[in-house]
Amino acid sequence: MFEVSRAKKQILKKMVERPWAPTDLAKDLGKSPETVYNHLNDLAEMGVLEKSKAKAKTRPKTVYSIGDGFVQYLAVLPGQFILRTTGVNENKKALLRIWAVPQEGFHPYLEELWRHIRNDEGVRSIAVYGSVARGTADEDSDIDLLMVVEDEAEERVRNDYESRILEADEDSKLAMAKVFSRSDYIKSRESGSDFLERIREDLHVLHDPEGIL
Repeated sequence: MFEVSRAKKQILKKMVERPWAPTDLAKDLGKSPETVYNHLNDLAEMGVLEKSKAKAKTRPKTVYSIGDGFVQYLAVLPGQFILRTTGVNENKKALLRIWAVPQEGFHPYLEELWRHIRNDEGVRSIAVYGSVARGTADEDSDIDLLMVVEDEAEERVRNDYESRILEADEDSKLAMAKVFSRSDYIKSRESGSDFLERIREDLHVLHDPEGIL
């Protein structure tokens, strides 16, 4: 567990975008290269950033990245007080993103959805959009989902998830999925699909390891 100072928080917010060289990041943040380098080096020594070499015009330059990312958490439970920094895998990432959905009442249903989908190799990306993603849903709201799947899995996934009842906590919610094959999604995105443009601001990604969304 390490203290996230204001300066380190600024740097980490930029690191989620892409890998950075210290001089480029310093210029973007309006800070001195020495200050930024010291923060990056501290974070790398703590094991939360990865350091590598990248091609440049004259000679390779050092760049820093978050790799697969990390989680720092505080848990206060009966009989337990935990401060910890830990790595993440795709399952942890999906659960953390589910818990970031604004209204907690929908978390158990999304967790149930993820339990069914997590080992389905045909499903490449999942996101929530609409009122659940915005945090404005009421008790009767459906859960609107965007799913991108391998082309050969499209019919199967559509049959399973286009309209599906999710059960949790002795209650149920209706999930309605808009299912795209990978190729159709890419074509729709590149052609400026009205639907994709309309939901873009609401989109809350749950699982997207390849960065399709």
